[in-house]
Amino acid sequence: MNPNESPASQSGHQQIQVTTSDSSKSDQISSLIQRAHSEYEDNPTEALSALMEALKLNSGQASADHAMGRLRDELGDDIADHVSSRHLRMQRAYRVVQELMNDESTMLHQRGQQDILRQAMEDGSSVVCTKCQEIISATRWQQHQQYWCTAIIDDDDES
Repeated sequence: MNPNESPASQSGHQQIQVTTSDSSKSDQISSLIQRAHSEYEDNPTEALSALMEALKLNSGQASADHAMGRLRDELGDDIADHVSSRHLRMQRAYRVVQELMNDESTMLHQRGQQDILRQAMEDGSSVVCTKCQEIISATRWQQHQQYWCTAIIDDDDES
């Protein structure tokens, strides 16, 4: 193994990252581990999902896949599928945030404050709606689903 290459790049898998610098990646991993530690009693699925994302960022997709296989062997398909589904939703959220951070037309980008988006996702105060791809305050998630989601509004217009 080339010491300058990550295991993920050697295996042909790409890592999904919100930031590209090593210190930011390290901070992101640390934040995910802290979230897992704070969530493990009340929300074990969230904790496992955060650990899976940290593992992937640190060691690559192959390591995350191996760990998911072990989860499946130890805990069964239902639990592993639930954690995997949550993990996939997190990946989609990070992609949406990355796209928004790179979108030069946004007000945050124009002001040089696009890191606010990354921080909102890392601290858990915001979520990405899987229907409309908008970033929503976690405390307003249910209202968004019921009243404000543009995907729901579009569906109602078509009826």
